[in-house]
Amino acid sequence: LLILKINGELILAQPSPKGFKRLDSTRVSRETTRALPALAGGVLYVRSNDGQGGGALTSWILGASQRGP
Repeated sequence: LLILKINGELILAQPSPKGFKRLDSTRVSRETTRALPALAGGVLYVRSNDGQGGGALTSWILGASQRGP
């Protein structure tokens, strides 16, 4: 389960009947994110809003973690 919070934090969670377990998170935008994200072909698209009628569309390729042991 991917959860995008209004503050630009993207959370990866494992849902269950008792709730969800937070697996990881990262900040994908420094601006407010009110639009629903889109996931297509392994790419996550996020639209931000700067509060003045502008914003940005950004994308991330999703896949295996690149973190070391």
